[in-house]
Amino acid sequence: MKKIRDFFETITILSRPQGVTYSELAELLGCSHRTAVREIEYIYTIFDLEESLSNTGREKRFYLSEENVKNFTTVKMPNLNLSAAETTALILLWGKSKWLQDSTYQEHLRRAFNKIFTIDDYKLDQFKNLSNIMLLGESHNKNYANKELIIDDLIHAMVQKRRCDITYHSYHNDTRKSYCINPLHLFQRDGGLYFFTTINDYTDIRTLAVERIINLSIGESHFETPTDFEPQDFLDTTFNLSFGKQEEFKILFDKSQTLYISERNWAKEQKIEILDNGNIILWLRTSGRHDIKRWVLSYGADAELLEPESLRKEIADELITMSKRYN
Repeated sequence: MKKIRDFFETITILSRPQGVTYSELAELLGCSHRTAVREIEYIYTIFDLEESLSNTGREKRFYLSEENVKNFTTVKMPNLNLSAAETTALILLWGKSKWLQDSTYQEHLRRAFNKIFTIDDYKLDQFKNLSNIMLLGESHNKNYANKELIIDDLIHAMVQKRRCDITYHSYHNDTRKSYCINPLHLFQRDGGLYFFTTINDYTDIRTLAVERIINLSIGESHFETPTDFEPQDFLDTTFNLSFGKQEEFKILFDKSQTLYISERNWAKEQKIEILDNGNIILWLRTSGRHDIKRWVLSYGADAELLEPESLRKEIADELITMSKRYN
């Protein structure tokens, strides 16, 4: 909705006799100079704008021709008529945005919600009252303060399918590395923002963390999206963030965990068997062997990995090491 409103507001501003400069548009829309440039660039893909120099001679001034203005005289913003269920859904979305709280995106999101409820003639305090009832916090969120420009550029590069050069902080060896990347898709997982990409002309899909990008510059060359890559399948078939070979896992849980385990979807492919004694067996087919290992260990004596045998041995060795450490 924000994009729609900004589009029509920009059209209205460009229709004025005096037109608008990039800096004026940024101030009027309440956005960054970079966003204002992109708004003009997007409208350029639809219309031929007229240009002149501003009075200072330092900035270009853009105008929408009178002929094009006539095409928008009958356009009106729709009344959304949000239902109670739709309002609740928006509040749930608001709650899921808590991982953005350290960045300016949180303020942009608040303004966007204000605009939605203004358009729909809802009182904003009603939305706030419902928000206060539904406390939807997330813990262990990553910090994206001062990463907004990098995120903006990353999204822009994805839309335009343009290669980027980045400096990246590698977690495993604590070093900075330089990559040429073809950024494909963003996704959010466990309070963090990640993206799929190919690196340095290799075809294998890699996952990088946005907060570890130190510098990013968009290049002029374009790339082609891999035709055999289905990003949603990648996300649906991994237990957490360890993408790779699919394996079958069989885990026995104590009856004290039966309700908790049976009420949730842990993987796209899963089966549940409740035993006569109340214990439960969970069968999964997924990737993420290391993540499964950590997950099983987190249940302590209430969980036992039955299969595969190789991972069962890894967990047994881990427990021996832990026992020695605590004793």
